[in-house]
Amino acid sequence: MATTAVFAEILIVSLEVEAWLVLALLSVFGTRWIELAEVKDFATLLTVLVLALAYVLGIIVDRLADTLLDRFEDTRRSRSSRA
Repeated sequence: MATTAVFAEILIVSLEVEAWLVLALLSVFGTRWIELAEVKDFATLLTVLVLALAYVLGIIVDRLADTLLDRFEDTRRSRSSRA
């Protein structure tokens, strides 16, 4: 797989993970503490930080998914060999 495709795959997965985390945080803490007028001046910096955090989260989630899939496949193989 090309490097660009791997990068894009991890970034897409990570942005989905970030979206779920943001939704979870907003459902727990609400939105009253966020003031968008103050954040507007730092939009570029926040975008870079969000993408950097997203990429790290994407690598972690991708690795976790691979590990869980390997364990699931091993469990399935061991069950089918016993039968």
